Amino acid sequence: MQPADFIPIIILVLVIPLVLFFFHKAKSKTQKTKKYPRGYYMSLGLAMGVACGVALDNIAIGVAIGVAIGAALEKKHEKQLRPLTPKEIKSQKQIILILFIGLSLLVALFFATMYFMKA
Repeated sequence: MQPADFIPIIILVLVIPLVLFFFHKAKSKTQKTKKYPRGYYMSLGLAMGVACGVALDNIAIGVAIGVAIGAALEKKHEKQLRPLTPKEIKSQKQIILILFIGLSLLVALFFATMYFMKA
């Protein structure tokens, strides 16, 4: 098994816990206001798309499918959405930073394994 075969698994390990964390936070706020935060359905669609991408062995197509699904769901449920609170904006920035660092490490690991495999 090649090191590149582990990339979809690593992406799932990075993305799914963050999406579940976002849904958990959104659910607690939703119970009070009966409205979801903006981006809720987009992240749901993106999570489904990444899962489809891993199943299809093509992450790029999965992300494209997820964005399309998320955009359609956001438009359909537009009246059920509310603006993000400052606390949610802060958590969203933290999640993006964690994903960026994780993906940067993944790319570095990929290139390091490719370099050492040639040696």
